[in-house]
Amino acid sequence: MNAYALSCILAGVTSFWFSFFVLFKSSNRSLAKIWFLFACSVAVYGFVTSGALLTKSSNTAFILWKIAYIVGVIWIAPFFYHFICTFLEIKRSSLIRINYLIACVFCIIGPTRLFFTHIAWVFDSFYYTQAGPAFKAYLLWWMLIVVYSHYLLWKAYGRVSIEKKSQILYFFLATTIGFTGGSLAYLPQLGIMVYPWGNFMVFLYPIIMSYAILKHRLMDITVVIRKTLLYSFVTAGLASIYAGLITLVAYLIGTNDQIPFISASSNVLHGITFHWLVDQIQLSFSYACLVTALSSICLGAFVYMRGKRKPVNIIWFFTCLAISMWSFGLGMMVRSTNFPEAYFWSR
Repeated sequence: MNAYALSCILAGVTSFWFSFFVLFKSSNRSLAKIWFLFACSVAVYGFVTSGALLTKSSNTAFILWKIAYIVGVIWIAPFFYHFICTFLEIKRSSLIRINYLIACVFCIIGPTRLFFTHIAWVFDSFYYTQAGPAFKAYLLWWMLIVVYSHYLLWKAYGRVSIEKKSQILYFFLATTIGFTGGSLAYLPQLGIMVYPWGNFMVFLYPIIMSYAILKHRLMDITVVIRKTLLYSFVTAGLASIYAGLITLVAYLIGTNDQIPFISASSNVLHGITFHWLVDQIQLSFSYACLVTALSSICLGAFVYMRGKRKPVNIIWFFTCLAISMWSFGLGMMVRSTNFPEAYFWSR
């Protein structure tokens, strides 16, 4: 696995979790729904892009990149602007509709060579799309919306209540970090070969906003600690059970060669090898391990922040840290392509 793909997976996991958390916890339903759509578009970008970065087929990568943009990336900016207007109670319905209409136009252009001219093998690691003339127009529009949305936050800071100021401050910090890091991923598409390390900043924005929710009731969310911990325990437990089942299935079928799921006479599929099935299971298993690792460290940090001087909280933090390190190492070991790499992660 390359570093960029890992950053996309982390961004997808944190955004997907946070989107549902806000949707079910916020008392402001209109605000929650818009944020859900925004965070889901970021999650789609993370998950689909990671697939494009991990495949060795240029055709598959090209298709996945187009899907990532049409379903996810293009919509991030208009959803964000819509959310900012709702959050600040600014009436801009006409401009919101215009931005959504522009997004639809770029989605129509997305599959054509006007948007992406071709795909290239970059950094000796993965396939990356190269910008066409329509993509440059899209990027200008996309960046203007993001910058203008942050300008509205900054402008509103001086005229709101003290509580609202704290919410805006954390929100501004979280989204600025996320958008700044994520925007650097555009550079290779423009021919500027800078590795998109900044994408690791994207997964930080839900973490910062989670703290703001606990501290300042961001988006009208009041968290009941006991329920939150219960949900976290259930999530971690289900992830562990899933990982165990995947391991068992992989062990049971890993030594077989193939099974004809579909008859050769169908002329559609002549059979699916067990090796292919194991590859898919290993990929799914590695994702489960990475999700478990991220969930565990977040839960540990959350408990520690709620009681820094309590011995039980400190012990629980180190327990979660150990689980997180084990699960992350196991996930990376499964994804390894050679023995030395696998042995490194195993240790």
